[in-house]
Amino acid sequence: TDFRWQENVLGGEKRGRNKTMSTNTSNNACGKNGSFAKRDLFGGAMSCNIPSEWRDVSGVRQVPDHQEVYQDCTTLSTSSPPSEYVGTGGCLIVEILQRQEDVDDIDAAKFFFDDLADANGCDSAEQHGRHIFASQVVTVGGFGGNTREEDTEHDVSQNLVPNLAKTVYNACTCIGIQRIAMGRDHDISGRKRTDQETRTTKIELCALRLEDVQTDLLITLTMPHVTKSDNAEGTTDMIRMMQGESKEGVTGADGQVSHGSLFQNILKSFVVNDWTLFA
Repeated sequence: TDFRWQENVLGGEKRGRNKTMSTNTSNNACGKNGSFAKRDLFGGAMSCNIPSEWRDVSGVRQVPDHQEVYQDCTTLSTSSPPSEYVGTGGCLIVEILQRQEDVDDIDAAKFFFDDLADANGCDSAEQHGRHIFASQVVTVGGFGGNTREEDTEHDVSQNLVPNLAKTVYNACTCIGIQRIAMGRDHDISGRKRTDQETRTTKIELCALRLEDVQTDLLITLTMPHVTKSDNAEGTTDMIRMMQGESKEGVTGADGQVSHGSLFQNILKSFVVNDWTLFA
C-alpha cells in the first residue's frame, strides 16, 4: 500500500515525516475547543467525527483514491503564552484494502501494524523500534446508525464501532509505538532514512474485517510523542509511562484494549452510508 507516509503539510510545504509541532500527546487534543466535526469520507459513502481543527490533506497534496487522510498541522505560536492553538501532528488515515484472506483475525492487527512499521522505516531488529502493548478481536456493528429502543445504553457503550452497519463484523485493534524516521528516504549526505533522526509515535489501529465484501477497512491514528530523549532510552521511558497509565492506558479492568478518547470518538461515530462503494 502507498499511504504509509506522514508529513505535516502547512501552506503547501511538505515537512519531514512525522515532524511534530508539540509535545502534547493527549488523545483529548482534538482542537482548540475540543470540538469535533462530522466529516464525509469517500464522497459521503462513509462518515465519522474528526477534530474540527484537523485538515483534509487532499487539499494540499495528492492522496490515493482508496484513502482519506486528515492531519493536525496547526502551527506553533511565537507568543508566550501561545495565543494560537498548538497542533499535535496527529494523523488519521482511513484506507480501503483488499481483504487479506491468509491473515487470521487474531493476527490481523499485528499484520497491519508491522506493515505500517516496515513502510515507516522502523527497524524490526532494533529494541523498541516497534512495540505493540496490546491487541484484541472484538465484535462491532449491529446497529446500522440507528439505535433500537430495545438496545440498552450499556450495549452501545461496549461496542467500539456500533454504527458501522446492521451486520456484525470483527474488528482487530491494537495500541503500540513505532520509532519513525523523519525526513526523506535519503538526506543530502546520502544516509538512509533509518540513520536519521527518529520520532517515537503512538499508533492506534483498527482493522474492520468486512468479509462479505472482501475488504479490510483500516483506520489508523498516529500521535507523535516527544520525550526528553527521543531515542531508544526515550522510547523505553514512554513504554513504561504507557504501561503505567490507568485512565487511557493499554487495557481496562475488563481486559479489553483501552483506546484513547480521541480514537474512541472516531470509531464510535464511524458509519458506512453506502455499501455499493465495495461493489
